[in-house]
Amino acid sequence: RWAAYCLGELRQTDAVADLRNLVGDPDPVVRLQAASSLARLGDTDHEAVVLDGLAALPPEDVPFALHFLVPFRSAAVKQFLLKLLDQAGTTTPGEILPLLGRQERDDEINGLLTAALLDTNDDTRAGGVTGLAYHGGAEVAERLRLLFDQEDSDEVRRRIVFGVGGLARQGHDRDTTIEFLRSRLNRGNPRLRFSIALTLLQLDDPTGIDLVRERAALFTESFDRYDLVAPALKTLQAWDASSNGA
Repeated sequence: RWAAYCLGELRQTDAVADLRNLVGDPDPVVRLQAASSLARLGDTDHEAVVLDGLAALPPEDVPFALHFLVPFRSAAVKQFLLKLLDQAGTTTPGEILPLLGRQERDDEINGLLTAALLDTNDDTRAGGVTGLAYHGGAEVAERLRLLFDQEDSDEVRRRIVFGVGGLARQGHDRDTTIEFLRSRLNRGNPRLRFSIALTLLQLDDPTGIDLVRERAALFTESFDRYDLVAPALKTLQAWDASSNGA
């Protein structure tokens, strides 16, 4: 399973034949991962393997396997997610909405994501923010910026920061977003401030680089902290490489 994951993440197109062989593996998790990795490499012919595999899982296991759907965009995936959203199961709207946002833009999905921004549940609002950011568009960037100061949850605010940052990297309101993030860099708890600093650096703005370096320094304390500091390490590496090449 992990070999299939790495091949997909590293974009090893020469491994497509091997991954196709794994789609028929006896282990259902290996099949799911192989099909998902193939989709990352441009081969989406095995979407049904993922949809059927998820449908066969016990309800309590579905939330942990939804990530296999990330590279797929289709009417069948949309319908699967909408059905899951309608069910009162162990999978929460906050876990489903980001995946809906990755589907083709349409009024139905946009309406669901927009409505989620008004939900009383923090997790649902966070999912709505991420889904809208994936759905894209300059109007979404503006909506999320306006929402930031009205939002009480720091987790939802973090999602807004990453959402507007991703949209800015796509060319939506880049300069406006950088100014917006700079003006809020010294607000909120340390986790929120780090998120703002990291997003700025990803937009080639080093205003909060010291906060990113502080997070990266945690890696020297314990290798167990890699998941926590990986975004900081990767962003700093890219920044240093671009600075040295300038």
